Amino acid sequence: MRHIRVSIEVSAAADEVWSLLTEFDQWPKWDPTVVDVESEATRVAPGVTGRVKTIAGPWIPFEITEVEQRQSWTWKVAGMHATGHAVAAVGYARTLVEFSVPIAFMPYAVVLRAGLRRLQRLAEPDAAQPPRSPTSLNPRSPTATRSAPPPAGRRRRRVP
Repeated sequence: MRHIRVSIEVSAAADEVWSLLTEFDQWPKWDPTVVDVESEATRVAPGVTGRVKTIAGPWIPFEITEVEQRQSWTWKVAGMHATGHAVAAVGYARTLVEFSVPIAFMPYAVVLRAGLRRLQRLAEPDAAQPPRSPTSLNPRSPTATRSAPPPAGRRRRRVP
């Protein structure tokens, strides 16, 4: 089965990132579609089952299908192969995190990217976030930058 893969490099140790990805109480913090998790287990392990509450509302059953300890894990959601999750140390306190999804669910890659960014913020809490200008948040904001009026006596020409 072919997959779409998205990744990000995180300034954190691979073990730390692995914990964020595999501990069920962490999922709602980085996965934009998960609100809650119920399982008799507390973390990812082969054969573990449970259910996730999604932002859409319903609880959906899951099963962890494969785990390569401290490297990757995959799962089925509602009986269908869903996302894959992988980590790899790429340097001192640097980790490459990759999510994958079957190509049939390619539009979901947008959600995966959002999850990667949220995961990065969790793993790098002290990382400086680039400042956002008011115009980037709301271009119609009254504080948005406007071009200065032309000097007196000069008119702007409209170009057709």
